[in-house]
Amino acid sequence: MDTMETLYDVMLYGIQEGKDRIEVARAIAKSFSMELEKADQLLEREEATLVKKGVSSDLAHRMTEALTRAGAKANCKPSIGGTGDLSLVPKTSILVCPGCKERLEYHIDQEAPRLCPRCGLVFAKYKEAHKRKQEVEAVRTRLKLMEAGRDEDAKRKQEQEEEERNRKRLEDQLRKEMGIPAGLNKRWKFVSSAAATLILGLGAGGAATFFFLDHQGRLKSSASLALQQTSDGLGAIEGALNAEGIPGGSIDGTLSPAQQASTEDLIALSQGILEQAGVTADLGAVIAATTTDDIRSSSTSAAGGAFGQVNPRARDPDPLHRLTTQDPEWSRLIELNALDAVTAGNGALAVSLARRLPPGPERITALARIGAAARHHGQSDAAHTLTILVTDEIAPLTSPLPKIDALTRALAAYGQPEARADAAALINQTKQLALATQSAPQRAEAWARIALAEARLGMSNAARESLRQATLRLGNPMSPSQHIRIDSYLAAALFRLGSKDTAIGILDKSTSGLERISTTAEQDRARLDIADAWLRIGNLDRAIAASRGASDPRESERFLLALIQEQAFSGKFLGLASIADSITTPEHRLRAHVLLGSASERQSSAAQTHFQQGLASIKDISTESERRAAQAELARVLVHAGYEKTGKQMFIQLENELQQANAGPERDRGWAILAINRARAFEPSAAREYLSRVTDPDVQRLASRQLADIAGTLDTMQAVPPSKT
Repeated sequence: MDTMETLYDVMLYGIQEGKDRIEVARAIAKSFSMELEKADQLLEREEATLVKKGVSSDLAHRMTEALTRAGAKANCKPSIGGTGDLSLVPKTSILVCPGCKERLEYHIDQEAPRLCPRCGLVFAKYKEAHKRKQEVEAVRTRLKLMEAGRDEDAKRKQEQEEEERNRKRLEDQLRKEMGIPAGLNKRWKFVSSAAATLILGLGAGGAATFFFLDHQGRLKSSASLALQQTSDGLGAIEGALNAEGIPGGSIDGTLSPAQQASTEDLIALSQGILEQAGVTADLGAVIAATTTDDIRSSSTSAAGGAFGQVNPRARDPDPLHRLTTQDPEWSRLIELNALDAVTAGNGALAVSLARRLPPGPERITALARIGAAARHHGQSDAAHTLTILVTDEIAPLTSPLPKIDALTRALAAYGQPEARADAAALINQTKQLALATQSAPQRAEAWARIALAEARLGMSNAARESLRQATLRLGNPMSPSQHIRIDSYLAAALFRLGSKDTAIGILDKSTSGLERISTTAEQDRARLDIADAWLRIGNLDRAIAASRGASDPRESERFLLALIQEQAFSGKFLGLASIADSITTPEHRLRAHVLLGSASERQSSAAQTHFQQGLASIKDISTESERRAAQAELARVLVHAGYEKTGKQMFIQLENELQQANAGPERDRGWAILAINRARAFEPSAAREYLSRVTDPDVQRLASRQLADIAGTLDTMQAVPPSKT
């Protein structure tokens, strides 16, 4: 706080015209990390309400801006009575009767009314009844899901019975044409049949000995090759499931006759999957079977599959947009602080920090990781809240497959035994979405994704059943790229279940099937799906090789950048430096080294080397706007990594450059990027000075929102114990 600084009071005057009260309350609750009920109480009063008393000018203006942005009417004025009580809750509170809507006002130091004087409703009983109603609704939803599963099983059983009837009719017809009796019920017929079988068996055995064994009784080389080719030609999924068993097998792996029959049905169903990889039916059938969601998912479904915020499918965005939506280092810093709060036993603080995570693909997985950590440390309330935040995050997505993509990526965080209940809840939600998918390719991909998620969690039986659900739909018309994408998930799941050779066989077949894809863009996407699968099964070399086959080098480099982020943030650095050096695009090479430097041990020689490589890449960036943006991001990361002096010198150098630049949109965006990075480098006052030099109102509005959000994040970070950060 500055010397002789005037203190201010923050006042609230109700809701802005045309705003919905519930939405305003939710926005206030989210901005100030408070309960929705308390936020709603602030809006109950029609007269002016004191929100904060005796605070600094900076904090008062930030709070006023946050309240106004939420839809409330607020301002700040010089404080008269000193610092006073810093409380977000007014001295009196309002309780609205849920029965007659009577408003009951009471002092916050007094006990809340127990019953409504107007209608006699007992609030405690109403709350209990409402809770029971919610429990009943939860059970009803669960039963509906179970019923949907039973309907699916019944339909599948009916299809199998129909197929068996058709097979029997065909067999009877062939028997009639060949003059074979329909049955062998009499003893003499049985004996004659047995004798004939014995003779045929001896004859076949002699022929096999002659053709396949040499004079020493060993298998001839040509026979070995034929058997090997037959083995290689078997469908991948059925072989793995036959080796692993199916749900319901005994502990020692033996199968009952019914289970053995079920396994054989599954083998027959999925036979030839390797041969079908990348092959499509006639074009008309494919077009008829492909929905808009299929087309949309083909370009977005695998984005971030094994990665975080760097999206290997996205075009390079504008530097300012990228900074506000794709900043993995800033997201990781917030997540690490949240995890430190969990370790320190402060689950509420962890939730507050989790709410501050920037939007983007990494937000959902970060929320899941923080929630799993909270569960591991016994902080059930925080873990429950974070699981709800994960499900809330996917609600705006419009179709099932993107939701399944987000949920299955989040599920990777719930590997600890104590988090299994959270994992089961998310898996049930995912399976419900799978049942809601409209087309066969979508449903096959959904079940393949679920199988991989379950295999990662060690849920082998459930994963096998999900694999079976996926393979049941592989025979439907779909494009080669769709088939390859589904195969990539199946291969990763099978690898996790122990069928490593089969998984590798699927990916090799998928690679061979790339030539059947007609368009270059679709072929590149399919290549990255295969590369993604190699990464999922831990084969870094094959992943890199697959990605480098893309016709557009920038597509390959975006994949490599995502790979570096995923590996480095997981603590796996082996071979990543050479991958970063192999990237030819200067912006991507710089970001790769910055990611590696920020993930390395603080102020280590490895970190210093990567930051030096990043500095060397800056001079190769061709456009001024990209160069300044990259330099500002690097300066901020250097501050975080302990190189404050170097980072601040880079900020000052950029400030001098922008002062000498011509006025216009590029300079405005440059000041905005510099302001956001300086704020994230823990210098909000310098950031506000930069923001004051922006003349474009749209850019200023965007940057102002970012600075307000960063300020709130930094305030929350300060509450984390210093020893843990």
